[in-house]
Amino acid sequence: MPPLERLLKYLEDHGPLRRFIGRMIADPSSALDLAGLPPGAKVFVTALLAETFRPILLLAAAEEEAEALTASLQSFTDRVLHLPDWELPPYDTHSPERRTSTERLRVLRRLAEGFRGVLVATPPALSRRTLAKETLAAYVFTISPGTELPPEELSRRLGPLGFRRTPLVEAPGEYARRGGIFDLYPPGGELPVRLEYFGDVVEALRRFEPDTQRTTRETGSLTILPLREAVVETAAVE
Repeated sequence: MPPLERLLKYLEDHGPLRRFIGRMIADPSSALDLAGLPPGAKVFVTALLAETFRPILLLAAAEEEAEALTASLQSFTDRVLHLPDWELPPYDTHSPERRTSTERLRVLRRLAEGFRGVLVATPPALSRRTLAKETLAAYVFTISPGTELPPEELSRRLGPLGFRRTPLVEAPGEYARRGGIFDLYPPGGELPVRLEYFGDVVEALRRFEPDTQRTTRETGSLTILPLREAVVETAAVE
């Protein structure tokens, strides 16, 4: 049964909850206080409102609760994002785990593009300093066959994003250049990508195994995100 149909079926059997939802939908500008609702009803109400394309912020007390709420919501709707926390004190100088940074940037990009649905987060996750929306948009770019992007320009653009040049690409955040070949391991990518150039134009993109350096399959495009929520221009961080 599709998620929306499951929501409606659930709603048919709960008269008080149905009336509560009706009041909330009738006044989209109102704040929703779900305190006192049982966990299942809270998830249901949030998922149903997400289907109205209303932007919703669902606060969780801890990361474990945020992950559980996200999983529950995903059984009803695909309009849900989870902004994870680094699980470090605010303004701590240690580097966050790279996978967390990658996921945060992916979610922030979706929000900047106008995502309307449920954002699940903890207060610490929302309090982190991050890139301004305009800065993130300026630094994200996509490469596909036919893209004209000289290798020298690509190297220049990768530097502020946190990538580093290495002889061989073996780990996320690395890139290497050899003649008409440009290898790149984007954060969060399942495998690194090999860009095959003809002059200044990318002719093909292929995934490859970092252990053997052998290509495995072609890929249609590659979107590059920063490795962290900061770039060289520190004034762009808010």
